[in-house]
This record gives sequence, structure tokens and C-alpha cells, in this order.
Amino acid sequence: MTPGTRRLREPTRVFALWKQDGHYYPGVIHASTLEPNRYIVHFDDGTAETVEVAKMRRCQLGKGDNVLIGKGQRAKVLDAQGSDSNSMVRVEVDDRDGTENVEVTVGDIQIAGRTITSHWKDRLLVPSAIVTVQQSKMKQSPSVSHAQDMLNKAIYKTGFVISSSSTSPQVEKEKADAVSIIKTAGGVLVDDWSSVVSIDGQFSSSGNCWVAYRSGVKWSGSDDIAKIFLLSDDCTTKPKFLMALALGVPCLDIRWILAPGELDWPAYLLPAGYSESIQARISQMVDLDWGNSIDYVEDIMNNPVATKLFGNKSILCLSDKFVPIQAHVTKKKTITDGRGSLTCVPRILLAMGAIRVEAVVQTRYATERNLKAYHYIIVSELSDIDPLRGDGLSVAHWDWVKDCLISGRLLDMPA
Repeated sequence: MTPGTRRLREPTRVFALWKQDGHYYPGVIHASTLEPNRYIVHFDDGTAETVEVAKMRRCQLGKGDNVLIGKGQRAKVLDAQGSDSNSMVRVEVDDRDGTENVEVTVGDIQIAGRTITSHWKDRLLVPSAIVTVQQSKMKQSPSVSHAQDMLNKAIYKTGFVISSSSTSPQVEKEKADAVSIIKTAGGVLVDDWSSVVSIDGQFSSSGNCWVAYRSGVKWSGSDDIAKIFLLSDDCTTKPKFLMALALGVPCLDIRWILAPGELDWPAYLLPAGYSESIQARISQMVDLDWGNSIDYVEDIMNNPVATKLFGNKSILCLSDKFVPIQAHVTKKKTITDGRGSLTCVPRILLAMGAIRVEAVVQTRYATERNLKAYHYIIVSELSDIDPLRGDGLSVAHWDWVKDCLISGRLLDMPA
């Protein structure tokens, strides 16, 4: 038997999906099943699962790959010596104590599902090239390295947008304490979503019309932010909170930061809010693996878990309150009291999936003469709907949009 033949007979090593937590773990393809393109994978920790070939990648780590080690600590591969479970991998870990090179084994590594779908398309498996082998006994549940971790490592390079439902002394104290902890642990305080999500909108008609496209909305946060959360004492309908809901960013009780050593952030998820239409408090729709891959922030507008209720829709926002104010107009102080007070609305609609949002002071400034060209027309108040109702247009008010966002569904249009 030649060395080349011997290599061909070696079992295929893979990173395969463990559905219970959405991560990919190293293992070997043990056997085929009666179902096409499904194989029994024996993971390196001794557990086993039946996995579709589409949910596997070749076990070939390369320089620059984003991986997880220990208890979900992010790391970047510097060098990999092989694909066996005991093969050494040198990774770079960046935490609040600085950058450190660490040696681990392939068996110690896990990979976020989002990282796999975004960056591992070059390591897809072809069924005809798979070599199976009979080996280790199947067990029932995975065991991942549970190295002790500290909350400050979870905070390091994490951005936090902070909101609040009130200004009570207790809430203000909790906020101040959280800010202190975040700064000490190397987290990043984000004043507003516009600081990390840029929207390239264009003015026309002397500032009376503003148009923005979904394609012009980009993550613009600094390299110091690898993941982001919103913190609040309770759910609110303030712009910061609503924007987080629209983006699918987890909104957490601020007590998560104040709880010593607490890493389990899903336990601190706040309600999305109270739905007036459904008459119930609704839970958030979030990815429970949020933040374990840099792609969550870098591709924040394409979060597949967020309910993009206005996906591919064109929306007209009709009110001077919705139209942003140009800088030169502000300096001349030629604005009315309400002008620009709800400029968050067009931005939230873009985050809710709209492909194009236009904000105008009056209908005569709209770029489309036929208002039926817009899928929805959003006005600021319920009373503003009546003048447009008879034209066969889909008209709703801002409160309806908020209720849809909180409910996670498109509700009946206002009567």
C-alpha cells in the first residue's frame, strides 16, 4: 500500500454542527446512514450525531480563522499543524489583559455557526470524497471545555448602548455602576446607534425630502467592538431600544453587568415590550449565539434572526418630524419646533428591512407623484391618516409601526 493510498483510506475529519447549541465541533465521519447525504459523526469528545453533509466542513484550520476556545472565548488561528484531535493549533487571544498567543489542540476548538456560513464555503464536503470508519462508542451529550472565565472577559471589546425606562435614583445608580464596570473591563460605551451604524441618506428639495437605501446602511463601529448589546432597566419604546429590536440586537437587563461573574446573558433578556394590539408582553426574537463571531456586527443589517417585517418594501414617511435636519439649516435656525423630532423612524424602518425609505415634509416633495408606488405611507399621528385614507393607500401611523416591531408581526392596519 502506497502512502497516497493510505491517506485516501483515512477517515474524513470534519467540523460538524451540534444542533443543541449551533456550534461546529471537530470529529470524524463514522458511517453513512440510510438517508442520502446524512452521516454519523463521532465528535472528538466521544459524542455522536447524525449530520447532513451540508452542515459539515473539512477539518482544515487556516491562518486568520476565527474560532472559539474554552468557554466561548474568541481567538484567531495563527498556525495549525494538522487535523487530528491532538494536533496543535496556535491561536491569538485578545482580552482585557492584552494579546496572548496560546497553544490548544484541534479537539479544544469550536466554531460559531455564523462564522462557518460566512467564511468556510471553501471547505465544503463532496459526498463522493467522504471516507467513513467504524470507531468509538456513541454517547448522548457533548462536553465542551468549561475553563473558568471572568465576566470582564465577556465585557472586553463589547459595545454597550444604554437606555432606561425612567430617571429614578435607583435606575441612575445602576446605570452609573454599569458604566464604571464596563470602562474598567475594557468595554465600549456607544452613545447612539448612529455611532456604529451609518446611514448614507441624501437630501433634495431644499432639505424637504430625505431618501436612504438599505444598501447604504453599514456597520461603522471601531475595531474595538467585536459584539454589541443594549442595556436597560426595562423595555421601553425609546429610539435606542426600538432600533436594537429592529436589528435583532439582544436587549439585556442592566443587572447582567452588575451580577458578579455572570456570563449567561440570555437569562437577562428583557421583554421586547407590551403589544397594545395583542394585549401581552412579547419576548424578543434573538440569536442565542449572538456575539460569538465578529460577523454578527460586521453584517448587522443582514441578521437572519431579526424579523424584517418590511423586507424589500418602499416606504414614505410623511411628516416634518421624520425629516432629518441639514446642518446648514440648523445653523440658520430656520426649523420649526417639531422638525426632525422623530428622525429615528426612517432609520428604524430601514433596520426593519425596508429597501428604501423616503421622508418628506409634505406629499408634494415626494419623489413619486403616484403615492401608490410606496408599499406603505407612515404618518406621525393616527389623526393624520384620514386625509389619505380615501386614495386606496396603505397608510399607518408610527404607533402601529412600534406595535408591529414589538409583536414581531405585521398587525392589521389602523381602522
